Amino acid sequence: MSDPSKLHCWYRSLLIGLRQPKYKYLTVAMAVTLLIHLVYWLLFPYEIYFDRYTLVKTLWDGGWFKTVTYEYSRLCVENNVLPYMKQFSDYPFSSLEYPFLAGFLFYAVYLLSEGSFATYCTIFQFINMAFQVGISALIYLLAIRFYPMRRSFYLSIAYSLSHSILWFSMSRYDAIPAFFALLSLYLFLENRRFLSYVSLGIGVLLRIYPSLLVLAYLKHGFLNKRPKRYFIELMGIPSVVCLVVVAPLLVVNPSAIPWLLSHYATFGWNWESIYGPIDQFLRSIFPGLVYIYLHPEVMRVIFVVACLSILLLMVKTEWELVNGITFAILCWLQTQWFFSPQYVVWVAPLLLVVATSGAFLALYFVLQVVMTLEIPSPFYYLVPIPQFYYGLYIYSIRIFIFFVFMIVFLKRLEGQLIREKILKIKEWWHKE
Repeated sequence: MSDPSKLHCWYRSLLIGLRQPKYKYLTVAMAVTLLIHLVYWLLFPYEIYFDRYTLVKTLWDGGWFKTVTYEYSRLCVENNVLPYMKQFSDYPFSSLEYPFLAGFLFYAVYLLSEGSFATYCTIFQFINMAFQVGISALIYLLAIRFYPMRRSFYLSIAYSLSHSILWFSMSRYDAIPAFFALLSLYLFLENRRFLSYVSLGIGVLLRIYPSLLVLAYLKHGFLNKRPKRYFIELMGIPSVVCLVVVAPLLVVNPSAIPWLLSHYATFGWNWESIYGPIDQFLRSIFPGLVYIYLHPEVMRVIFVVACLSILLLMVKTEWELVNGITFAILCWLQTQWFFSPQYVVWVAPLLLVVATSGAFLALYFVLQVVMTLEIPSPFYYLVPIPQFYYGLYIYSIRIFIFFVFMIVFLKRLEGQLIREKILKIKEWWHKE
């Protein structure tokens, strides 16, 4: 049995630690975040208010949870197979198109819900809220490396003051991989590299985009002249984590992995990606642009080059590393041939961490307003102009805001180099 005196000492140490200003702010931030999500959930039960008001089913009937995760898990249970073990002809996508750990998460939640869709959504909402609280905590812990505690506290709270972020807590799972990506970055900055790489591997198994952190860590290591062990661990540990999870599938159904990889490589572009506005607004001015999205291989090259661009950036210091990762995620979002509004959850926490001015923060909230208009909420169905054209203008504004942020990061990371190049051009011009 545990020694009561030791338990008392541990409890007393915990209370003393929580009274310190750093952890007091952290505790309050987490509590406020949880409260905001709970209030939002209670005030906006979508199956009642929004559906009656808009006459459009949103979350609980016919939404993403129903058609994608719930239905796939139900078919797995009915056919007595685990996720990714079989393709279903009566499933809209044949097989689940999400990375492997995500599929087992959906499956586990289905088993806990015992087939009830309402219970399934409720469980998932609690899971999402827990991870959103974790994201708020990580925003604070990352921000206090660069700002005073009070400012960091406000930044962590600001994350949950967005309708779009709260909406996606109720209707998507992107907060979970975003949490592991942020956790990897925080642990990396704390020099807890092993745990950082494990978290990175888990994030990749939920969404592919956390793999961008590998590129950032690589460049950071090169610039700081890390030993060979650093690079071996960086490449090896996340690979082992992924292999351990995927290994059973390699044995039971090896075709699942090539199918998923080919799905990512061949997925067609949608109107919400950068190619929608290009097609509608720029094609008549620059007809040659149509070549890009009529040839998927060109889109893939643009996407890969954009994601690899972080290897060209100066990410030597902690501040540069955080800015560089934020820039890399924006590159991914801008050049990906398929965009979905919930992807903003990947980059929103980092945008707050690097928000150094009121103007930057104001632009962040403008972005969140735009994302609120972009998601399938009442705003999306009550506009007086046709939905298709309304959407294209909203997508264009979001893409423009992303570009503005990218320019800011390039200036931060490569400002000195850019100034030197401009100076050389001016000198050349005057000589001529």
